[in-house]
Amino acid sequence: MHPATTLTAIAPFAPVVGSAVPGNGQAVVQWARPTSDGGSPVTGYRVTPLLNGTPQNSRTFNSTATTETVGALTNGQTYTFVVAAINAKGVGFPTRATNPVTIGTPTAPQSPLASPRNGAAYLTWAPATGNGNAVCCYQVTPYLNGVAQQSQLFGPTPTGQTITGLTNGGAYTFTITARNSWGSGPPSTPTPAITVGAPAKPTSVTATAGVASATVHWTAPTTNDGATITINEDLNGNGTLDLIDRL
Repeated sequence: MHPATTLTAIAPFAPVVGSAVPGNGQAVVQWARPTSDGGSPVTGYRVTPLLNGTPQNSRTFNSTATTETVGALTNGQTYTFVVAAINAKGVGFPTRATNPVTIGTPTAPQSPLASPRNGAAYLTWAPATGNGNAVCCYQVTPYLNGVAQQSQLFGPTPTGQTITGLTNGGAYTFTITARNSWGSGPPSTPTPAITVGAPAKPTSVTATAGVASATVHWTAPTTNDGATITINEDLNGNGTLDLIDRL
């Protein structure tokens, strides 16, 4: 025999706090489902913008999606967001506030790449979208072994720049942030790590098959970036091949 339960459903627990990404007059807000629906299925979510900490009009989404676009926001203003889950018993407790975002700031630049130079690095990236206000400049931040270094600022048009003042032999990554008159947007994803001062790549690589070996020909890099080239490695990075004929 199983005794009858006296438990009743309640409003859902709070969702797990998420993040916000600014757009033109809007923000995309993301969160995770609550750890408990209170015994009644979640049927929607209520997102409340907070302007300088003051709650604004909430938006109710009759959907179980955990990413929603919140519109009718004011460009140039800084918002955070809280999210509450809804079930048949009502609206649950809200999350903690998301990260603050300034609406109308640019998108993150895309596809950043870096290549080493002598005491410098050359970066390329795809332009950011201004979100209703033209991009005025790009800020590039080097990270040496994961520690942020002095940022450098560039104009709005070039999306390829040389970052100077770096230390040869140092392992660097870089992020790029676009700005407009409403503020700075989110940073790009970091570039893959590079070692500053490493030589440029050889060119015109060809190979001729031999008996249990291969003869590889290439043209030396046009620059060694400040230090003598001491070894030429095969594609697997295991040292020289059996036979090498260097042009």
